[in-house]
Amino acid sequence: MKHSYAFAGNSRRAPRRFTAILAPAFALGLALGILVSPGPVQSASRTAPVDVCYNMLVVRVIDGDTVYGYIDTSDPVVAVRVNLRLIGIDAPERKSRAKCVAEARKGEAARTYLNSILNRAISNRSRQLARVCHMKRAKYATRRLGRLEVRLRNGWVDMNKLLLNKGYAFRYSGGSRGNAWCDCLQKGDCPAGYHDRNRRVRSYGAKKG
Repeated sequence: MKHSYAFAGNSRRAPRRFTAILAPAFALGLALGILVSPGPVQSASRTAPVDVCYNMLVVRVIDGDTVYGYIDTSDPVVAVRVNLRLIGIDAPERKSRAKCVAEARKGEAARTYLNSILNRAISNRSRQLARVCHMKRAKYATRRLGRLEVRLRNGWVDMNKLLLNKGYAFRYSGGSRGNAWCDCLQKGDCPAGYHDRNRRVRSYGAKKG
């Protein structure tokens, strides 16, 4: 079956009588629009930021602050395959990436805990059980930063905050992490922070004040 489409370049001219009626009406509508116009739209900087969230199909947990999967885009049939790094936090490293044995053990514990929370979303392979909010692009094309939320029985749960509250992550604002996890695990004051030379507790990565 052939389908016909209307193109602007092939349209016929409107009858002169119709054009003569339309022109004054258009002018009147334009004038009224100017008179009743509410003024310029408020700029985005003056309004509260909209926290947009995207559904995510979580495939697996890489470590305590990174998961792998597919994040939906504005196109309902397109998803981006990425490693999602949970923004604002840092969990201990695993295996050879850890700075000490204690950190490696803590890293495995953090991964196990995150995997237990995401188990339902991963096993059901559903994009309706996890979502990414406040998403940002990272340095690499296959990585994104964002807040991971998981749908549990009591609603959506912020995994970034949960990992902090359970002691599996530090607050992180960038910069070198150094031996933060090894130091705090040795002193027994994880994950509230670690003591610098002035004996003040702070989150690693933050600038000294």
